[in-house]
Amino acid sequence: MTHIAKDPYTSNASIWGKVHSTDVITSIKTAFYEQFIVGTKPFIFSITTFLGFAAVLVLLLSIMKSKFINWPVFLSLFLEYLLALSPLILLGASIGPIRALTPTIPLVLMIYVFTIFYYLNFTSLRVVAAVLMSLLLFSQTKTTSDLEQTDILTFQSETILSNQIMHKINELNITQYHEYRLIVVGSKSFESPLTQHGEVVGHTHFDWDNGTRVGSNQRIHDFFQSKGYAFKEVHPNDYANAVQLTQDFNMKSFPSTDGLKIFDHTIVVKL
Repeated sequence: MTHIAKDPYTSNASIWGKVHSTDVITSIKTAFYEQFIVGTKPFIFSITTFLGFAAVLVLLLSIMKSKFINWPVFLSLFLEYLLALSPLILLGASIGPIRALTPTIPLVLMIYVFTIFYYLNFTSLRVVAAVLMSLLLFSQTKTTSDLEQTDILTFQSETILSNQIMHKINELNITQYHEYRLIVVGSKSFESPLTQHGEVVGHTHFDWDNGTRVGSNQRIHDFFQSKGYAFKEVHPNDYANAVQLTQDFNMKSFPSTDGLKIFDHTIVVKL
């Protein structure tokens, strides 16, 4: 364990040691309340808190009835909840990437559900619990479906936009793409009635890194390369010059006729 290579992705996200400890605690409290008490769509992690509370309550009722405390199970419920909170505690600032919580959260939820059903001794209460769990399952299934549809629709919209850009470039008799530098200035998102925003899902290659010194061009180039179009890499000074060119020539948003211009071997697209 001590020889595992460190990844700056996690260390850069952690605020421990970077700010005062009281500020870290405050940040943890805020994130905990927003994510695990109130809950935010589409990932409602507050379900973990409510199911954990229900599991403890059912176990306490079972203890009162049987006059026997099953300490391993009782303590495991708290340790499992601590496991669900571990990314938040380690980072101090947020719950971290949603993908980092898989399979932790699903496993904790599964254990809580099994605990509730196992220690519920009344058939009527088990039926009620089964109905509630079924509704919860249906809700999560719909959320997963909406996220998948969002990803599909976003990809289709990105493909249409990239095809429009390439069609315009080809009209200008440019075929040796690797000799040109494609710089996209601005960002583009695609909304629909089904759009759900869930961490990465809902964002596009054309808006994800818009705040960086090269905008979203690194991801945009990756997307074009996946379609077989390779352009020169964009550097910070290239992007700064492109931003100035869009202002000097009063470029309009693509796909307007002056939304794409060629400057020597540089293709500038204004979104």
